[in-house]
Amino acid sequence: MTFHVTESFSERTGFHPAPASETSSRIKISGSENKPFEGIQFRERVDRKPRGSKAEAALKPHVSRRLHGFFIQQEGTEARVAFVYDGKLVHYFLPYQRLEEAGVTVENQPFEMDEYETLLEGIPMKGYKITAAARPEDCYPEVLPLDERSRDNLNFILANARHVTR
Repeated sequence: MTFHVTESFSERTGFHPAPASETSSRIKISGSENKPFEGIQFRERVDRKPRGSKAEAALKPHVSRRLHGFFIQQEGTEARVAFVYDGKLVHYFLPYQRLEEAGVTVENQPFEMDEYETLLEGIPMKGYKITAAARPEDCYPEVLPLDERSRDNLNFILANARHVTR
């Protein structure tokens, strides 16, 4: 696309173009000393796909929530786990194989479970990823000796609690 500007325009407005060899990012001005407005060329705008479009963002899964939990015990093909959610302990059953693949195999071993969300052809999809928060060798119960007062308190609680054996 080429636009021609007449000399009368230059005389009327007082606009004088830059030297013929100068080029800007959008406008190319060319001409000679006798005809300074011989041709002003504009490049046509190329429509490009913007970075980080909504379509791409919808395909990338994002973490909707992260749950912190620990492994309690294996029961067949399932694993009993507990999550800390809103300050409360919530017991749950998960497939043991998923925990084992993530390296969570020892009782009391902490882990994190990320809940991912994405849109696939307009349909919301959820997925989960389990990550061990500690190595299995670091997860062992340590028995601490009780002092006399703590031992008396424990005996009092156990004596007054129903269905509890020591």
